[in-house]
Amino acid sequence: MAALILLAFGLVSCDGDSGSDQVVAPGSGSPAPTFAITSDIAVLAQRPGPTAFISFLDLTGTNVSALVEISYTIAAKAGTASRPVSVTYTIESLRDRGRVSGSTVTLPVFGLYANLSNSVTVNLRFTDNSVKVATATIVTPDYAIASPFKTPSVTAMRGTSAALGFDFFLMKPNSVQAPATIIDSDGNIRWASTSLVDQAVLFRANGIDIADSSKSALNREELDGSTKTVTPSNPSFVQFHHELTQGKVGILAQPNLTGRLEDYLAELTPDGVEIRSWDFASIFEKYMRSQGDDPALFVRRGVDWFHVNSAIYDARDNSIIASSRENFIVKLDYDTGSIKWIFGDTTKYWHSFASLRAKALTLTGEGLAPIGQHSLSIAPDGELLMFNNGYASMNQPAGAAIGASRLYSAVTGFFIDPVAKTATPGITFDDNKTVHSIICSSAYISPDGSMLIQYSQAENGTILRMKGLNPERQTVFDFSYSTVFGCINSWSATIVPFANIRFSS
Repeated sequence: MAALILLAFGLVSCDGDSGSDQVVAPGSGSPAPTFAITSDIAVLAQRPGPTAFISFLDLTGTNVSALVEISYTIAAKAGTASRPVSVTYTIESLRDRGRVSGSTVTLPVFGLYANLSNSVTVNLRFTDNSVKVATATIVTPDYAIASPFKTPSVTAMRGTSAALGFDFFLMKPNSVQAPATIIDSDGNIRWASTSLVDQAVLFRANGIDIADSSKSALNREELDGSTKTVTPSNPSFVQFHHELTQGKVGILAQPNLTGRLEDYLAELTPDGVEIRSWDFASIFEKYMRSQGDDPALFVRRGVDWFHVNSAIYDARDNSIIASSRENFIVKLDYDTGSIKWIFGDTTKYWHSFASLRAKALTLTGEGLAPIGQHSLSIAPDGELLMFNNGYASMNQPAGAAIGASRLYSAVTGFFIDPVAKTATPGITFDDNKTVHSIICSSAYISPDGSMLIQYSQAENGTILRMKGLNPERQTVFDFSYSTVFGCINSWSATIVPFANIRFSS
């Protein structure tokens, strides 16, 4: 069923400061009608988008040329607490997207609730700063995809008065090709990609970057559903895996090279051009050899010896921080690739090499060393944050130490002192040691200190669990979805700014 819209232009307002509906005509001393009053802009047509969460309004009129921007707000569904989706397009941004043609402007409306009569307010702002207001009802069909996120099992629903520093999060499928999905803090799906995903997804520049592992391609999907595919410049890329993150100037991607497994990091332009790379095998071989160790005992090309699963750019000292799930967390100089420090479980095989021990940080206090960690980030207070899975290495050489394991997972943060070579525990949230998610999973903090946690493999790999915590670490929402081992439904989830979006170019 196509989306149905009922729209009526109504209340006219003008300059937000004066509250007047008219402006004074130059030299006349008498008020002149504003563009908002005289505008004959009306809805020419409404068209359904590529998913139930997107619709298009074609607006036409003689004074379209006087428009400065168009914005809309989707009213929150009754009984929900997430902030409304609010989007602003400058007329230039719509023109750049091919949405302006003569006297007609096409407005993409995304973030709609599926299978609902959505109440939408549209504001037209003109060059004289007057605003024409429209109210709309967009009736959407059900989401046609058999998504596991349609029907969460709710342990705790966010209350309408419950404060939380984020309202939307992006779920990233793994192992099977499925849509990337944005869900609000009330458990409603609010957007889903038309492109299919296998792990690597990034919300960037008001859109979604998707690394297509099967074609070694980068897909860009805008929030209106339009897509673009680019082919990376490096022909050795055979598959993308795990994360895409924001780099220093481009996108940090984790491609497998021909004959290699998960030991290479690249920074790419949005058009797929490789502008910098960090070959972990070569970096560790060169360093260990320079210190008198035999790197062949540690670096095993063609084997999953490193397993990079997360990498971020740290602007504070122009560096890269990467998670090697099999071994440790390592910080590299961005420009030279030299090793700054290593932080991990010292009972693992890597610690038997003198060259690697020389770079190791010392964990102070009673903190939990990183074990099988995922989802690195820098917390608002500067801590290095991670989801600390607590599960030993899976692919060390025969007879080598695989390290410790815990019976629970935790979110942990550390203050790193590179001079003293120490890691001091900061944030620690272990959910009363009740949840163990041995692989995948994620934890991210919003600027106010609220936290989003995904336990991808809870309850022995049968449950995908999402928790939202306020800054006091009290549970605001707690949703669960059935899953299977391998993090198929979602291997990681990130907070996304979906409540107040502006397109200016």
